[in-house]
Amino acid sequence: MKLTILGPPATKKTSQRIFRPKGGGIRVVPSKRSKDWEQGAIGQLVGHHLWDEARHGRLPLFTGRVSVSAQIYRARDVGDLVGYCQAIGDALQGGGGRKNRVPCVLADDRQIKSWDGSRLLIDRENPRVELEIEPFKEDT
Repeated sequence: MKLTILGPPATKKTSQRIFRPKGGGIRVVPSKRSKDWEQGAIGQLVGHHLWDEARHGRLPLFTGRVSVSAQIYRARDVGDLVGYCQAIGDALQGGGGRKNRVPCVLADDRQIKSWDGSRLLIDRENPRVELEIEPFKEDT
């Protein structure tokens, strides 16, 4: 299955924010830019109508182990592949947190067993993420 997420991708580790909960302590949270990208990506993925909502409700498309190949087109040569893969994995599962998650392409990003073929690329005019997702095949 091939999917495209339009817009410049963002990692969760760039420009993290420090949050002080009412109960005390410190929590580090992703930047506003990365949260905005994640929400936009989820909206695009949910908009692909990958499920029969009338019959089954909003169920993830894949419930088993998968292999993902991500071609990550950025406007600038910034970020690292691992950071982008983490953000993409969270978007595929419907969000980074467990609370209020929107069922999306995966039930959980732990289903991703391979990121083979993933690349960081540059496209200044059309930044995007092109994904190819397929069931994971065991090595024999």
